[in-house]
Amino acid sequence: MQPHTLTTLPGGERVITEHIEGVRSASIGLWIGTGSRDESSARAGVSHFIEHLLFKGTERFATCAAPRYPRCPARVIVST
Repeated sequence: MQPHTLTTLPGGERVITEHIEGVRSASIGLWIGTGSRDESSARAGVSHFIEHLLFKGTERFATCAAPRYPRCPARVIVST
């Protein structure tokens, strides 16, 4: 197993990185430690709304840039 590095950003977000020799690609995973159970009644539904923005995008912003760059092979796998 390759060693990994855990970095905590100023806002408290934790980032885990790993360098694998000889690999010419990147993979990104996001795990957000919050959800509807953590919301106050004033913010009820915010987590679900953000989930939709990330996975479905908006009219102005698409969720994936890959279709705009056909020569750049990309695969997007999402789950909730």
